[in-house]
Amino acid sequence: CPTRTAKVLWSDYDIAINAVRQDWHALSKVGKDLYSEQMIILEAVRQDWKAMDILPPSAAKAHWADREIVTTAVKQDWKALKNADKEFFEDKAIVLCAVQQSYKILFDLPDDQQKRYWADPEMVLCAVQQDAPKALRKADKSLLGVKDIMLAAVKQQGSLLQLADEALRGDPTIVQAAVEQDGMAIKYASETLRADRELAVLAIKGTDGQAFDLLAEELQQDGDLVELAGIS
Repeated sequence: CPTRTAKVLWSDYDIAINAVRQDWHALSKVGKDLYSEQMIILEAVRQDWKAMDILPPSAAKAHWADREIVTTAVKQDWKALKNADKEFFEDKAIVLCAVQQSYKILFDLPDDQQKRYWADPEMVLCAVQQDAPKALRKADKSLLGVKDIMLAAVKQQGSLLQLADEALRGDPTIVQAAVEQDGMAIKYASETLRADRELAVLAIKGTDGQAFDLLAEELQQDGDLVELAGIS
């Protein structure tokens, strides 16, 4: 009987894995007794993580608890982490892989894990690089003093300088990056840097003179700067 013969062949490990290796769709044809075989499932997931949808719930649950399969799936699509066993929410390497694609995955994690990762400098830097305004407002306040994080933030939106801690608002590299992005950000710089002539020129040029009133008082008496700002 051809049907019976085919069924026997699809239940053969070597035949099944070679077929799946060529085309993950073949997973739908393999014998159900092979759904427990990690390597067959992994061969399919390497091509498309949604191959997991072919499996019955019990088999899918078992494989979503397999680190190699979960890692392979998440590398393709951060959304795959939502299906993984909850133990992997504690695995920073896997979560970071997802966050590098979209920091929004953090909002799908339990509250305790969210709190942990929003206090992690590496995780927060990834989030800030994607959406600095939203990410900084979720980040642990202690990270507002981390130079790499704040530099990435102000390069996106200069006004985020106002969220930086006092030391960074006095850091020439941070402030210059903020002012280059938005001249009006000079407003949030330290008193010393608001009196820095080079930063003042940068702010005035970047705002068509609008930042002039934000400069230190002594610079507002500088004739060249007054002229640069177009004040008569």
